Amino acid sequence: MAYKLSEEKIVENENLVKKLVASLQAPLNEKVEQMLVYGVPEYFLAPASGKIEFHGCYIGGLVDHSLRVAVNLQTLAKNLAPSVYDPKSLVFLALMHDLGKVGDVGVPMYVDNPSQWHKDKLGQLFEINKQLPYMPICDRTMYLLQKFNISLTNEEYIAIRISDGPYEKANEKYGMKEPDLALLLHFADRWACAQEKRLA
Repeated sequence: MAYKLSEEKIVENENLVKKLVASLQAPLNEKVEQMLVYGVPEYFLAPASGKIEFHGCYIGGLVDHSLRVAVNLQTLAKNLAPSVYDPKSLVFLALMHDLGKVGDVGVPMYVDNPSQWHKDKLGQLFEINKQLPYMPICDRTMYLLQKFNISLTNEEYIAIRISDGPYEKANEKYGMKEPDLALLLHFADRWACAQEKRLA
């Protein structure tokens, strides 16, 4: 049986994200709040993937995953790069790294799979919305951020761009040239995925 979050946990996660966003430096906090509450409120209910064998394949999985990445990223930075990164910047990066998985304004990326066979036999609970033009997740993340006038530093951009590390062919040119922040985000993300796979 697929893992799922209780309604209480979904609300708890949403409230925690809103609290963390409110703690960001102005005007970033206001821009992110506007985006999440009015632009892409799907963020709070979106799954992080469409198949059970991947991670966060449940309603609210994206936020659940992003919060886990935030904890991991803070822990890694504290132990591997103490006093280098602003903890609030790390929270922003973790919460936004997979933003593209919401889709676009009014057009969710993941929709319920109408095929019970695919759900039962392949564990594919959600499918990609056919109304959404294709973009890699990281590109859609950048697209949404700029759509809401949220800018990134060079290091933040590269960290999000290559957060999936060597699992994306497009990232191979970054090999052995990754900025420290990109490595920390990648490790935090991978560890969160491993944690989520153990939930089922």
